[in-house]
Amino acid sequence: MLQALSSSASTANSAKTIVAEATATNTPFYTVPSGKVFKGHVIVSANTSAQLKINSTSVINYSGSTNYFQEAMPLTLTAGTVCSSGGYTSAGVLVGIEEDA
Repeated sequence: MLQALSSSASTANSAKTIVAEATATNTPFYTVPSGKVFKGHVIVSANTSAQLKINSTSVINYSGSTNYFQEAMPLTLTAGTVCSSGGYTSAGVLVGIEEDA
């Protein structure tokens, strides 16, 4: 489920700010559009079994018993890349800039 996706005014190179939040388990919440690149950070909640999947591969996997947010991890994603939640992720946030590749 896509909770939020917002963008700022476009600049000369069509860059825009992206804020996407995962609110459901095992659900895609952001896909980099064709001809674009995403540069930013991801924060995933660390609940019982939090995961962030990129193209169906788990890249953040936490197993613990406390609820808190992990520190932001920088990442760059290319066109067609799909970010999705996994496990029991109750919140994941992707924040950054989407711009021409």
